[in-house]
Amino acid sequence: MFVGRENMSVTGGLAIGVPGELRTYKKAYEEFGGGVSWKELFQPTIRLCRKGFRLSEAQAEAIQEQARVILNDSTMRELYVKNPYTNELYGAGDIMKRPKLA
Repeated sequence: MFVGRENMSVTGGLAIGVPGELRTYKKAYEEFGGGVSWKELFQPTIRLCRKGFRLSEAQAEAIQEQARVILNDSTMRELYVKNPYTNELYGAGDIMKRPKLA
């Protein structure tokens, strides 16, 4: 799948995980859902995406370590660049929101 396009296994939509992963999560939910509705299951994540979450030192360091990759990829820039005019990346203590994922 990645022959000649090895970088696609590292960044982008094809780098997200194992094929069938979401289907497996759904099956696990159906078998072991514990009485929580599908809607309720995702509410905490939706809330985090809308209201944001404070970045830890470790998260900020991981972002900084990938600065070159982030700044050279439009999708990554949208996610991790705090100020597109100065190319300032999100840092420790910053609130990061993901409204498109909510």
